[in-house]
Amino acid sequence: MRRSVAVVAFVAAVAGPMAAYATIQLAPIMGTWRANLHVMNATLSSTRPEETKQLRRAIQSYIDDATMVAGRLNGSGSQAQDFKHRFVALAAEGRQALGDVGHSSALKVDAARIKAACASCHAVYNN
Repeated sequence: MRRSVAVVAFVAAVAGPMAAYATIQLAPIMGTWRANLHVMNATLSSTRPEETKQLRRAIQSYIDDATMVAGRLNGSGSQAQDFKHRFVALAAEGRQALGDVGHSSALKVDAARIKAACASCHAVYNN
């Protein structure tokens, strides 16, 4: 009986915060972001108009998706709030990067911050 109660309590403790993001399909978003990362890496120093346009679209995708995900996360636990904050921060990094398109050195710093934000979230939430 005690074991059953402990299992139920554990499941409730873990499932509660996770339920806040259960309805958001993150895998397709992450797949898009992975592709956008390749675009960013390939076009960071480019001054060609078509590549700059691709770069802007890739960065805007980070902003739009991160904003959408953050807006849909509504858990009240500390883990849910941390998860949401990470998407809010990623959108802010994206806005900074979008403003720095055309300024290669600043954009490289922004891209590194975006990559670090992605890596830190994956490190904590283990995909």
